Amino acid sequence: MHADIAGNDLDGGTSRANVVGGTCTHPDPQNDADGRFCAPADLVAFVAERPVSKIMAALGIGRGTAHRLRHGYWPADARRILDAWEAYKGR
Repeated sequence: MHADIAGNDLDGGTSRANVVGGTCTHPDPQNDADGRFCAPADLVAFVAERPVSKIMAALGIGRGTAHRLRHGYWPADARRILDAWEAYKGR
């Protein structure tokens, strides 16, 4: 190693994002199981306004999942939750 190079000066890497002019893109929604990265606004409002037991009964989900939804967690594969939400809204 050369004496004039600082120890913390490391190469930038070789990925496409580190090359001059490279771009870093977000994940493609087509690769997601349901194409959504966050909960629909009406479902978020529903979850915020009701007790956990009512959320569990309406959507057919467990207590832990209901708590996680209330705290902003959105699962990677939410097809079951979205199907239950659409069925609930249709009633």
